Amino acid sequence: MTTKILLRLFVYSGLLLGVFSVLFFLMYTKPKRYVSPFTPAEFGLPFETVGIKSFDGKPLAAWLIPHKTSKTAVIALHGYPMDKGNILSLVSFLAADHNILLPDLRAMGASGGRLTSGGTLEARDAEAAASWLAGRGMEKIGLFGFSMGGTTALLANHPLIAARVCDSPYYSLRAMLDIIFAGLGPLRRPLIWTMGLWYRLSFGAGLSGADARHAAGPGADPLLLIHGSGDGTIPPSHSEELKRAFPHAELWLVPGADHGQASGAAGKEYERRVGLFFSQHL
Repeated sequence: MTTKILLRLFVYSGLLLGVFSVLFFLMYTKPKRYVSPFTPAEFGLPFETVGIKSFDGKPLAAWLIPHKTSKTAVIALHGYPMDKGNILSLVSFLAADHNILLPDLRAMGASGGRLTSGGTLEARDAEAAASWLAGRGMEKIGLFGFSMGGTTALLANHPLIAARVCDSPYYSLRAMLDIIFAGLGPLRRPLIWTMGLWYRLSFGAGLSGADARHAAGPGADPLLLIHGSGDGTIPPSHSEELKRAFPHAELWLVPGADHGQASGAAGKEYERRVGLFFSQHL
């Protein structure tokens, strides 16, 4: 009798784990869409609304802020679960020297797709954006990414990408899930493991596919990591871990800044450092 009870408990626990893992998986991979109420016009910038096809045919909505003479471009990659308009204020100053392309990553903003992968497939979206820019005559491309967009920038790989600026990236999706579910105690590991199965079934790669420490793209390319020392969402230890993975990278810790506040806390110094970095390497 005891064996049967234990077996039932095991089966029921497994079923509950499966149900909860599916619910959490869908909750995080299918976020409510956010669409910004403003465009580059609010920043006094001319722009085109363009469409880009990703590697799997997903349509990506994007804004192109053109430069009259420059053959360099910066692709600005937003965070989760936002859209291209959410990072306009971080990159608008770059329009003085470069073309800027702001795509909505898959399943967010006005782009196609049902699920976001937290970086794995979004990196392919960024690569498609780079190829699109190459078709427009761009000769060098920089990537700017915030939060998930920063991790995406690290995972992306394209011959024209010459420099990367990553503001508040996480070094791996698995590490982020450890933070999100830290309060679940002993249930955390089996839940993340089961979510990893749904992830592999949905995206064709395991959670390790979104580990930027092993990305081939950055190599020896110029890399600037920016992180707020007071970031309570993605701890600065994530950028410190990336610095260890890519020793050539520059790491700038902005004192006291929380997630998404590095630019505001640093003020004009943020624009100076980011602008100078791209000017030197593009």
